[in-house]
Amino acid sequence: MVLTNPFSYRINSIEPLTKLYRYVSLIITSLFYLVGEPASPIIFKIGVVVALAISSHILVNNVLPKTRFDNNIGLKLCIIVETLGVSLLLIPTGGIESPFIWYALNPILLAASYLSAVSSWVLLIFYNVIAFSTYSILFNSEKLKITQIIKEHSYLFLVFILIAVFMQLFSELTKTIQKKQNELQQANNKLIEVNHESKAAVEHIMSLYQSVESLSNETSLTKLCNEVADYCVKLTSNAGVFVYIHSPQTLIVKSDDNDIKTKIHEYVNSYSGNEELLNDFSNEFVLGKMKSVNIDGVIGVYNQESKGLETTARFVKFLSELVSIIIDRMQVDRISEIFKMTEEKNRLIREIHERVHQLTFSAICSMQALKLNTNKYNDQIVTEEIEAIIKSLKVSIEELRSEVKIVEHNYLQKTLKKYLLNFSNLNEVKVDFKIYGEEDFVSLEVKKNLYQVVRQMTGVSLRYGNATGIQIQIEITKETISLDYEDNGLYENETIEDIQEFNKILSWINDIEGTARTNKNHNSLLLNATIPVNENNDLEVVNI
Repeated sequence: MVLTNPFSYRINSIEPLTKLYRYVSLIITSLFYLVGEPASPIIFKIGVVVALAISSHILVNNVLPKTRFDNNIGLKLCIIVETLGVSLLLIPTGGIESPFIWYALNPILLAASYLSAVSSWVLLIFYNVIAFSTYSILFNSEKLKITQIIKEHSYLFLVFILIAVFMQLFSELTKTIQKKQNELQQANNKLIEVNHESKAAVEHIMSLYQSVESLSNETSLTKLCNEVADYCVKLTSNAGVFVYIHSPQTLIVKSDDNDIKTKIHEYVNSYSGNEELLNDFSNEFVLGKMKSVNIDGVIGVYNQESKGLETTARFVKFLSELVSIIIDRMQVDRISEIFKMTEEKNRLIREIHERVHQLTFSAICSMQALKLNTNKYNDQIVTEEIEAIIKSLKVSIEELRSEVKIVEHNYLQKTLKKYLLNFSNLNEVKVDFKIYGEEDFVSLEVKKNLYQVVRQMTGVSLRYGNATGIQIQIEITKETISLDYEDNGLYENETIEDIQEFNKILSWINDIEGTARTNKNHNSLLLNATIPVNENNDLEVVNI
């Protein structure tokens, strides 16, 4: 969910109303002044109107915008100057009967909008005193008393008072609305911030899930350290991350900043060969210790700022614990594979022992029988019997040798056949599997990765293509292993880049120095891989 900001505009209090009243009152009062009393030269009247219009324009567009919010003293001074100017304007234009008496309310409206209520009432009294005094002294042709003048124009008092009260109430209302709007704006900003934090948390959770899924399938220590560093950068959004393994000594640095790289190398080199690094917390780095059975290491994140430091520390601790478990699991898996091979070989040895025992017993019996009947046979018959026994022994030894090869070769074949049979039965997929060649040239690591590739490819065929048929052919020679994979899945929208599992497949093939070509069309998915054959060194892969 994306929150939009419904308060991107603001209510500018009473400003539009004051502007409207200023210009309307200026136009109407100027017209009445030009065509009505007092009888002054038209040039003088035009000059007064033009001067008033220019001063009003300058005040509204240049002076008030700069003083209204930034400088309260400047606003007061501006209103006082306008008040004096308008008061002077009332003197030659008729006082209380001047057409500009309505324009003279503009400073009162400004005071009611932006200053205290006392200010607007003081200005209103001041205007009325000036207007009635001017009229009484200069324009009172009937010689009326001041009380009579006030009585005749009492309606003006009432209108002025009502306008002032209305503007003050309206101003207070807009200020209240403005305050509530600001509060809502702040609340909305907090909601937007919380929403962003929630989205970031969801992204972090997804990254954690991906990291667990990806790292748990890793089999190479160097590759694991690289992926840990990449996920640490993704989870912490940090510009400097390193993964250090004490023994065998390995350092992976992820940073585009040369200064941060230098600090990381200096920090690690200062503790090179010293296990204090694994227990130390630096002010410059957030560290997470990795501790497995045979390997000690640390994940470090450059401490850029204190904000989010606690979250970063949790992520680093989580990854360090996860990596420790994965390293232990990698060793356990490899040892388990060796145990399986050893168990299979032990079974073979027991069978060979039984066959040798039977063969030896048969040979002894034959020799003993021949010895007992030597007097009955001539030399030629004895020689033929001995040759027959030797020939039988040779045949039996060749059979034993072939059985040794069959058992060793069939280890990968039986494992894949067992998986593919279960896969076919569970998912109703027809699998055509063929394997050629001798497996004794293939190392345990290559067998394991090849097995993982086949498993992952079958999962892709079922998940993305809904395949109903799969063809797999593996050919093993003394130099290379060739894997040809094809299915009949329907891949309409997905591209190879969209299929995340392909990254794992290519990673497994790269780990055993193989090359792969992939192709996808509407009706099938193809994979052709070539893997070099290394001599079998199963006992050495325990020490990773």
